Amino acid sequence: IKNLADFIISTLNRSVTSLNTLGQKIIHEVLDTISKENNVDSQGLKNVTNFLIYLSEKVPKVIFSNLSSLVGFYDLDSYLVRNTLTEMLTNIIINILTNNTDELDQDTKANYYKTKTGFINMLFERIYDKSPFCRKNSLQSLVSRFFIFYFVS
Repeated sequence: IKNLADFIISTLNRSVTSLNTLGQKIIHEVLDTISKENNVDSQGLKNVTNFLIYLSEKVPKVIFSNLSSLVGFYDLDSYLVRNTLTEMLTNIIINILTNNTDELDQDTKANYYKTKTGFINMLFERIYDKSPFCRKNSLQSLVSRFFIFYFVS
């Protein structure tokens, strides 16, 4: 998975056009795979979720631009998918919405802050998930990963 992800990331980083187009195609293929295997926590689904987490760490802008398609998967029965979405939201908050905001204008900063607050609220909602593992993962993301970033920036 990591080798494939590295290849795709290097391809995505070559040009802005390929970043948007290829990124959207990859996300849509991944969404189809998740839709087909939504109730089964199979090895294939584990690989897909690991791939998404890795992508959100390395090219968070691709995930951020397609996040509206992904957030609906919080309603699936698979705890793997719900945990993956939590990890991806956390990576987006840390890598896009918190870091490197000094160069942005005031309107963009205000939009980032509003978006970041909305994402944090989504993570707080996950504390009430039906799976204890998902609740633990949400709390862990809130506390250990970026809680400090939220109050610092």
